[in-house]
Amino acid sequence: MEIYMKINAKTLANFLSKVTINGSMTDALLKFGPDGLSVSVKDISNTGFATGLLKPTAGFIDYQQMDAPVKSIPKLLSFLKSLNGTIELTVIDNNLIIKSEENNGKFKLAEVQYLECNLNAFPAFEKHDGGFEVDSKILDMAKKNASTLGFKHVFAEVTNGDFCITAGEDEFDQLQAHVKVDYKEVMRTMYAATLLEFISVIDGKAVITFNEDYPLLITSTNPDSIYKWVVAPMVKPSDEE
Repeated sequence: MEIYMKINAKTLANFLSKVTINGSMTDALLKFGPDGLSVSVKDISNTGFATGLLKPTAGFIDYQQMDAPVKSIPKLLSFLKSLNGTIELTVIDNNLIIKSEENNGKFKLAEVQYLECNLNAFPAFEKHDGGFEVDSKILDMAKKNASTLGFKHVFAEVTNGDFCITAGEDEFDQLQAHVKVDYKEVMRTMYAATLLEFISVIDGKAVITFNEDYPLLITSTNPDSIYKWVVAPMVKPSDEE
């Protein structure tokens, strides 16, 4: 008799949406390990990385360890978002089986080596420190500023105790979201659209750490889950250096 672990469909969908940036990282290894469900992925451009852990305390019932290399996260997310209440899931004959009261799904699994977005290990960065905490509203404001100006990149810096995210160039229109923080001075560094995409899934409080011309790390932690998003800096054109 197969044992199906159970969890609320919306809880699982919310977790996968945050880690895969609403399915933009299109495949992933769902690793139900001893500490919970972990997922580590990268975008195709290798400019962004994300990892998340959904702990057994997040509402799992009959939790079991297993691996599910999912070929299409967008399809899985679309199905999960259509469900309500508790679902049952397990892996049978290389298929991820999901059952609910009214709708069941079977998703053929891939070989792990063929997943394009899977990360075997989330990268560590020696220059990242404890960072500073901000309300994610400041990040959302920066994203809206970039949209208003039609920009796909922003500049991040800490100057005179202000964490600033600026959209626009010095010689033209600029919009700047800013907040007071207790952090070291960091010279202005440019980050591409990947950062703006990541911001769309971040809510509540977040911890940020970065250095000049160095990847920016955003961490969100709550009792049942941990998320980390890393964005590489943009390389300045040689004629601007």
